[in-house]
Amino acid sequence: CSAGTHAPTATSSNCTTCPVGQFQGSTGQADCSVCDPGKYASVEGSSSCFSCAASKSSAAGSSSCGVAASDYFLSSLTRSADVSGCPKNSYCKGGAIAPIPDPSYWVDRSSFDFIGEIFRCPRSTCSGGSKVNTTCWERNHYNDSDCDADMILCEEG
Repeated sequence: CSAGTHAPTATSSNCTTCPVGQFQGSTGQADCSVCDPGKYASVEGSSSCFSCAASKSSAAGSSSCGVAASDYFLSSLTRSADVSGCPKNSYCKGGAIAPIPDPSYWVDRSSFDFIGEIFRCPRSTCSGGSKVNTTCWERNHYNDSDCDADMILCEEG
């Protein structure tokens, strides 16, 4: 079998094309390899995986780079291609996680449109985003009722 394909059994002469997210760089192989995290194979029969751009990443076995790399965030709810650098006074874990404000800072969570605007807290009641697990910072859960902005960002006072 040629690169980009494999023979499911050692005695098989029928070659099978590697699926998207996998590759085979050598000839005569029994199986395909999964692309590593941060790499992708977008077409069947790939002989190698491509690296994601510095601002993007992917899970193992991906066909595209659809999440943000560490220190970046997805700046659109609908387009995974829109990636921005982490705003000042916040930290970005990458993936589909929104920027998390540092202590003494906050973000307007009323709309995902304000995701990249981090504000200094006028009082000492802003805890930043460190009080809550990252689920409330994932773009798909950003406006969930379980993720009340006051609970996440503020202390009493």
